[in-house]
Amino acid sequence: MLSITKLEEEFYSKIGELFYAITAADGTTRKEEIQSLRNILKQDQSELKFMNNNSAEEATSTIIKGFKNAEAEALDASYYFTGFSNFKKTHPDFFGKEMNQAIWNIAVQLANSFAGGNKSELIMLNKLKLLFQNV
Repeated sequence: MLSITKLEEEFYSKIGELFYAITAADGTTRKEEIQSLRNILKQDQSELKFMNNNSAEEATSTIIKGFKNAEAEALDASYYFTGFSNFKKTHPDFFGKEMNQAIWNIAVQLANSFAGGNKSELIMLNKLKLLFQNV
């Protein structure tokens, strides 16, 4: 098992910020949503192919930390989506087809985990879908 590099840490953190952006798209986040994210990540560790054989626990922890940091800053959801988008454009080698699909699947599950998703979250998911289509 290899320790994650600073760039990989930023990658996982940006994923956490993306997941925050999806849950915060409606202007609020709930404690249930962070718990849903933890549960989804725990279930989908085999789907989310972690870079360089990093430990799933270490990567998951960094994703959760990114989510919580974004939540603590409480900036507009679009700020975090833009940050994720910029990271993706700057580091396309982190985003293969399987990784994009795994992130998409988790994002959809997260959006649907509380009250079945709302219009704001669906708009954010559409933006993510477009981002992944423009590879």
